[in-house]
Amino acid sequence: MLRITVSTFLLIFWSIHTDGQEALIATLKAQIDTCQTPLLKSDLSLGITRLYMLMGLSDEATIYCENALRLARQEGDLEEEANAMAFKMMIERERGHPFISVSQQALELARASKSKDAVAFVSYIIAEQGIHDYKNNIRTLTEILEAGGKEISLKNRGNILKALGGLYEWTGQFQEAETYYLRAEEIFKTIRDHIIIDPKLGVESAQLIDRGMYNYDQCLIYRALLYNKMGRFADAISIGNKALENSRTVDESEVAYTSAILGDIYIATGDMDKAIPLYQAAMDFYQIRDDGVRMGQTYLRFANLFQLSKDYEQAIIYLRKSIDLFNQSSQNLADTYQKLANVLLTTGQKESGMNSLIKADSLYALMNDSINQIRCQLGLAGIQAEQGKSELATMRIQDYLPMITSVKDYHLLFTAYFQLATINRINSDPSISIQYAHKALEIATERGNDKIIFEKVYKLLSDLEAQRGNFEQAYLYQKQFHLY
Repeated sequence: MLRITVSTFLLIFWSIHTDGQEALIATLKAQIDTCQTPLLKSDLSLGITRLYMLMGLSDEATIYCENALRLARQEGDLEEEANAMAFKMMIERERGHPFISVSQQALELARASKSKDAVAFVSYIIAEQGIHDYKNNIRTLTEILEAGGKEISLKNRGNILKALGGLYEWTGQFQEAETYYLRAEEIFKTIRDHIIIDPKLGVESAQLIDRGMYNYDQCLIYRALLYNKMGRFADAISIGNKALENSRTVDESEVAYTSAILGDIYIATGDMDKAIPLYQAAMDFYQIRDDGVRMGQTYLRFANLFQLSKDYEQAIIYLRKSIDLFNQSSQNLADTYQKLANVLLTTGQKESGMNSLIKADSLYALMNDSINQIRCQLGLAGIQAEQGKSELATMRIQDYLPMITSVKDYHLLFTAYFQLATINRINSDPSISIQYAHKALEIATERGNDKIIFEKVYKLLSDLEAQRGNFEQAYLYQKQFHLY
């Protein structure tokens, strides 16, 4: 009964405490010291792991994650081992380390345990961690949710709904995404308001010590960003501010994170004056914490602001500041080199831009991050095409088509074929370019609902048909273009 009493007390204590995460971690550590049951110790260790991950402290998170793994293996508990391996996967991803093999191990353990809840937990994390077979992930998570019923914990049910929201958003199905985010929010509000006893532990899991409020805030943030993407800017700002208000009942680090996201939304609406103090508030907190990674991420936001203002010199300065802070974070470092390359290329610094893309590509290759490696390769092909090396550019993209097809990212696949069509426009016979453009149109039609993509491809096809003198067909494509 002690754990229930502590959790109830913390719901009141945490809402007024300025260092919520440290207080929660201290409470869980104190319970580990007095706990005699290995399974409870493992759960407490994962609760601490989760809180350290939310703080961005991967080294500390790793210590407690490994402790949970050791205890689970000691007890021969495959379900708990799968849960711990899922946390290990998230830590490796955050560090920018290869994580695919860890995810496969976690899923194998979950299936071997015969626990529908463990399978649900691992599967939703795999879906959220950037493994990009979106349609298959939607099908898998939907089947897990329908088949698992009450055997899936409330926490994992909420997280599956949240993950499905993200997957539908990625595939451009925005109404479905909104529905799933709203359903997830309701579950996390239920967790907030009730004590949820884990039947296996006999007490409430340490992973619920925050009352689900981090997850609830995450849902609000995702929904605000979705509205932003849909052009519903008033709704985006309203829900973003709701998330910020909610974060104040969580702790200061969540306030800093949510402030930065709300700043991004204001940037998208063109209101930079409101974004800047939100970014600065986040930066002030991270500087006090000496959190280099989060400081670097905030510098990236300032860099984006300067880039949008066409102050490219300042954008480059802030990007280089981020690089200096990301020296131990491969994922962030690779992402920043990719962004730096874009700014350098915009300012005509082709050689420096290419060098930055090559650095990003190398880091992504080491992390087995196929999606971003492909983006770098498409960028490098674009530079080669501008240098008049269209054959080399074409070969580069063609070499990566099997990889692009395998990751099933339809936007990237469209981009590759559209880029091939554009690169080959210089040929006197545009038939090859038209073939690539038709392939791009086929992919766009399969995805089905991206206005900008259809505009681009119909305009290109109209120009290509006119180039080869087929003006009737060019006119038909031009009519299709104007429909959008």
